[in-house]
Amino acid sequence: MLTYNEFDEIVLCRQGYLSNKYTSVTSGYITPGENAEETALREEKEELGIELESLEYAGTTWFAKNDMLMHGYVGFVHKCDLKLSEEIDSAEWVHYAEAPKTMFPDSPGNALHEVYRITLTKRET
Repeated sequence: MLTYNEFDEIVLCRQGYLSNKYTSVTSGYITPGENAEETALREEKEELGIELESLEYAGTTWFAKNDMLMHGYVGFVHKCDLKLSEEIDSAEWVHYAEAPKTMFPDSPGNALHEVYRITLTKRET
């Protein structure tokens, strides 16, 4: 779930259980009774304290390392303070051009870079 604002910034998170070196975006598991869109909205609210103003489906990516199908979403919200859950060690708004410097490296099955590229395309239109 990649969230962007009106200042061409995206939210990048650090989660020690994933990496102390790289940043990522929010993610989570679909719970029984939820659909993927509801999960994306819930995860943003739970992990970052954000109520998204819009949500767009960005497609799916097969994540072979964990043998799972990832649903990608891009969400918009006007810039606001982040209220982090215990799952997130730190998070900040980062200009889209600076984001790849700390993101997990691009590789096959990396859903982060897929939604990042979609966000860049949206920004250019």
